[in-house]
Amino acid sequence: MLDVTPRGARIVAGTTAGLTHGLFTLVQLTDPGADPTAARAVPAVHVEDEPRFEHRGVLLDEARYFMGADAVRSLIDQLALHRMNVLHWHLTDDQGWRMEVRAWPRLTEVGARRAGSHEGDWFDESDAIDPTPHEGFYTRDELRSIAAYAAARHVTILPEIDVPGHAVAAIAAYPELGCTGATIEVTPLIAVHEDVLCVCREAVMTMLEEVLDEVIDVFDPPTVHLGGDEVPTTQWEASPECAARMTELGLTDVAALRAYAIERLAGYLADRGRGAVAWEDAETAPLPASIALQQWRSTDADVARLAYEGRAIVRSPAEEYYLNRSLELTPLAEVYATPVIPTSLDAAQATHVVGLEGCLWTPWIRTPTQLQTFAYPRLSAIAELGWSDPDALDYPGFLARMPRMLERWEAAGIEHAGPEALR
Repeated sequence: MLDVTPRGARIVAGTTAGLTHGLFTLVQLTDPGADPTAARAVPAVHVEDEPRFEHRGVLLDEARYFMGADAVRSLIDQLALHRMNVLHWHLTDDQGWRMEVRAWPRLTEVGARRAGSHEGDWFDESDAIDPTPHEGFYTRDELRSIAAYAAARHVTILPEIDVPGHAVAAIAAYPELGCTGATIEVTPLIAVHEDVLCVCREAVMTMLEEVLDEVIDVFDPPTVHLGGDEVPTTQWEASPECAARMTELGLTDVAALRAYAIERLAGYLADRGRGAVAWEDAETAPLPASIALQQWRSTDADVARLAYEGRAIVRSPAEEYYLNRSLELTPLAEVYATPVIPTSLDAAQATHVVGLEGCLWTPWIRTPTQLQTFAYPRLSAIAELGWSDPDALDYPGFLARMPRMLERWEAAGIEHAGPEALR
């Protein structure tokens, strides 16, 4: 609760996170351009509310383009200002591995560097490569510092180590992690690559467990994202080792090796008191309901099916909540109008939708400035969907409040898509 009267401001909450949310609400009531060291006038107001969803987040992909600590801290500041509480940090992919792992140093010595970058955009079929090298990674100490910065603002880091697909950078560092053993390079191409981790090999699973040990040590996260999306099975199908492993596991479908890997790693995390989440397409065979799934491409009927299984669901429908799409493809109004809980779900199913994430994938977002222009103002719409009851959502009212937020971003030196985005 926030009360502002002529005698001053009073914030009452049941948790320190609630007090922080109240403080940022108070900040939003002040003049965006005011001197931060001077006294500020605040309108009299009474606010009493609470968040609708427990998971209100944004995904930041730094595997494709490394943005750096300042850009990450700036995004964390905006999450806190918007009373969002999760930074889903996508740290590994085909185009780069961004987290130092002491037990496997070549993951960053080799995997954090590539010789060029894929030109174009989501709809450009060209294979043209910009030959400018790209590199960057975070040391363990840098990651700890950013995690502490987030925690002080009641933002939880959800680190993602994407396996067993999207692993070209890891295999380039250690060819024995792949089924063929061939030497490959970190790829600049944005595609679904056939080089995937050979999870039928025990040494590969042990390596992944050692990586998770370091993720736990660095972030101390309540939950780890295991990825699990877009995994071609071509190399598994051709591998005698995988055939033998499938027989041992009693699997008749090679695609089920993906679910085996995710379930085993989730069990490893559970033994250490951590939860696990994966992208929805990780479920190529039945997964335990304890593994949360992040929905990005399925229909409302598929969401209903996942809810029927009794598992937690994080909503990130690609056409509406992927903030890296152009405003022409995904305008602000479409983001705001997309319900977090599909209307086809009944009341019991709806309880399993725990929240949402706006996603900032960076295959063609190269700089922190570009990242900001894609994120803002649509991040504000994601924040309002995650906080407010559906009956309180009011797009004209939202638009009326947004020019003040644009002023606040400008005063802070943050880029945005401009007032023309407010339509």
